[in-house]
Amino acid sequence: MSAHLREKLGQHLSAAEEKELKAELAALNEVAQLASWQPDYVQSNPSQERMAEMVLKLERELYRIKRPKQLAKREAYLHVAPPIDLAPFLEEYKTNPHSVRHKLAEQLRDTIQVLINRESTETQSDFTQD
Repeated sequence: MSAHLREKLGQHLSAAEEKELKAELAALNEVAQLASWQPDYVQSNPSQERMAEMVLKLERELYRIKRPKQLAKREAYLHVAPPIDLAPFLEEYKTNPHSVRHKLAEQLRDTIQVLINRESTETQSDFTQD
């Protein structure tokens, strides 16, 4: 639909027709944005990160701006895991790349989850010490 409206905008139109098409295009864009919301996104995994994403998206839609101004100080904690040696996977990759990619993705997910759990445990112990 938006392509059709944009195509019409490229034609010779009166100012009123152009204004109406632009309003319709904006309304269509808003509907598309609202349809992209996934209600169980936060409910399925209520993490601080997901809640922050939802707040950011709400701010974008409410204020109609691309990047809302940061309202509070943000901190990032970085944990670097040991590198994964890919040499043992090379021969198998030549014959079955899909399987190797799957194994490596699982290994990366597990490693990242360990780092997240470690950060979560450290953060909780910081709160209990206060």
